[in-house]
Amino acid sequence: MKKAILLLLLFSCNYAFALAQNNKTFHHEKTKMFKPPFQGKRHFCSDESKMTYDVEIKGDHVVISYEKIKVTGVFKNGLLFTSDPQEIKYRHHAGKYNFGKYYVIGADYFSVLNPENGEYFYHQLCKK
Repeated sequence: MKKAILLLLLFSCNYAFALAQNNKTFHHEKTKMFKPPFQGKRHFCSDESKMTYDVEIKGDHVVISYEKIKVTGVFKNGLLFTSDPQEIKYRHHAGKYNFGKYYVIGADYFSVLNPENGEYFYHQLCKK
């Protein structure tokens, strides 16, 4: 009788421990998936300047074209990291919480950071 009770107690403790371990690992496996705001190519303009930007997104990869310059980038955790020398210079001097925020792309807007004052130049979809 004592053996049966001991085995039952051992089995229930083992089961409770295994259940607790499963719950712990389950919470660690949850991650947020960030998707780019759109796929394909879009043309952005500004009322304030004559500068226009073409933004093409395929998967997580981005190509930003303006004037005769092409900048490539990639989305990581919802932030856009590019090969633009201005962004790299900004990242070099900015805090780590500002990384990936030089260019901001939405479904219907595109913004470029002005590092001198911290404001963004706002561009919207061009009217055809």
